[in-house]
Amino acid sequence: MGILKYIADKLYSNDKEVALTEDNGGIESNTNYIKYPDGTMIQWGRYSGDGTTKPFLLGFVGAHPVLTASVDIGAFDNVFVASAEVIDLVSFRVWVTYQPNSGGAWSRSGQSYNWQAIGRWK
Repeated sequence: MGILKYIADKLYSNDKEVALTEDNGGIESNTNYIKYPDGTMIQWGRYSGDGTTKPFLLGFVGAHPVLTASVDIGAFDNVFVASAEVIDLVSFRVWVTYQPNSGGAWSRSGQSYNWQAIGRWK
């Protein structure tokens, strides 16, 4: 599938929007997840980075999924870092911290982030 990106509620592969249908291997999909016949499931979404526990859209099975998060920095002139943690097969949390470009202490931020999880549904 190539490099996947989630931008403004749309999934892109190699900078082309992906329509998640049975025609490209998906057997079940909605706006924010797709299940493949081989058992792979990809989910994605957007939350604020307050560190509270968030649910996956659907639970995974077997091993914990791989979770990534990227910060939506908008017009801010700071350095942002998203730290992602899979809690169990049904939930995760992400903390967003930032440091002003001018220096200073790192602080927690409620800045929005995009997340993506890849794991198994069967």
